[in-house]
Amino acid sequence: MRLSHSGIYHWVLEKGGQKLQMDLPVRQALNELAAIKQAVLVGLGIDFISEWFIKDELKSGALARVLVPWCPSFGGLRLYYSGHRFVPARLRALIGLVHE
Repeated sequence: MRLSHSGIYHWVLEKGGQKLQMDLPVRQALNELAAIKQAVLVGLGIDFISEWFIKDELKSGALARVLVPWCPSFGGLRLYYSGHRFVPARLRALIGLVHE
């Protein structure tokens, strides 16, 4: 995956406290989730992508998990914002959505 600052995301695999970072040759770098998912679906490679984004493909068998023992679970998203009294309506709506 290409990051916003044009760098390439390097996977850090972890198993039993052992960390492994591999710098593999990059054949294709994408920065849009739908494009990444489509590339994986047509067999162009593997990717490190959130399960919520590919849950239907996992359920149908179109995609399968690999390297499961080496992928630590993700603790979830976090939202940080200033605790001021005035919270704009849009931010308040986002906070409510995240809480759901």
